Amino acid sequence: MIKEMNLADRIDVRIEDVRKPTTYPDNHFDFIYARLILHYLNEDELDKTLKEFYRVLKRAGSIFIVVRSTDDWEAKL
Repeated sequence: MIKEMNLADRIDVRIEDVRKPTTYPDNHFDFIYARLILHYLNEDELDKTLKEFYRVLKRAGSIFIVVRSTDDWEAKL
C-alpha cells in the first residue's frame, strides 16, 4: 500500500521485538504504531517498552496503540 500510494520515499516501516531495547537514537521516529502486542507483555516488559517508545519518538511524534478490550473473552483468560 505504501508503494501504491507513492509514499515509499517518506515512510520507512520497521518491525521490532518490543521487549528488547532498540539501537535507534533518541528522537528518531515521527510515528510508532503498536497493534495488538502490548497486552501480551507483563508489567515490567510493558514499562520498559513504553519508556523505549518515549525515548525514540520525536517530541512532536505520535504513538498509535491498539490493544484488546478487557471485555474480549480471550483477555479474561
